[in-house]
Formats: sequence, structure tokens, C-alpha cells
Amino acid sequence: MIDPQHPPSRRMELLHAAVPVVPDALAPSSHVARPAADLRVCAICGRSLAGRRPETTSCSGRCRAALARQRRREDLVARVRRAQAALREAADALASLTELAQLDATLELGSLHVVGRGQR
Repeated sequence: MIDPQHPPSRRMELLHAAVPVVPDALAPSSHVARPAADLRVCAICGRSLAGRRPETTSCSGRCRAALARQRRREDLVARVRRAQAALREAADALASLTELAQLDATLELGSLHVVGRGQR
């Protein structure tokens, strides 16, 4: 594994580089490097979700309820925006139909021959 040609100090460096680092369980949390998968936090308050199920997105029932309200609010806002866009399209369509109806009425009135009283 380690070549004996290297001086003893270099061999120790190579040995330390070859051994995977395992965090000390008694070390303060500021000195322990946490794995990237363990850096999940609550979507509402930002508390750590360490030790919880992987699909968990909130730390408590209160945060879970707040997250549900937030999702419902976002869904409602999206529905309102879609409805507003549909209403704008409907208003544009109605305006163009009204314009066509006025043009058609004008053309029909112009082509009618008005007959006076007593005339046929």
C-alpha cells in the first residue's frame, strides 16, 4: 500500500491520506463535517431535518400546516391568473365579434331598399 522508499514523515502523510476520515462522535458539532444529504432544512422555519425520513419537508405539525396553506395559496394564485388571462381573451373575442356584428348590420342596412308608404 505505502512504498517503503519514502521517509517516515511522508509515509504518515500517505497513510493519513489513504484512511477515510470518520467524524468523532464526541467532537463539538461545529468541528464535525456533516454529509451533504444531512443538510436538509424545514421549508418553513429552516430547522434541521437530520434523522427524519428523506421525503420530510417540515419539522413539525405547525410547519406542515403552514406549508399546506402556502401550497394552497400558490395554487389559488395560479388559478386566478389563469382565469384573468381567460377573461382577457374572452373580452378580446367579444370585442371582435361586436365589431363584426356592427359591420354586418351596416352592410345589411345599406343593401335594404326602404319602401315608402303606399309604395310596394
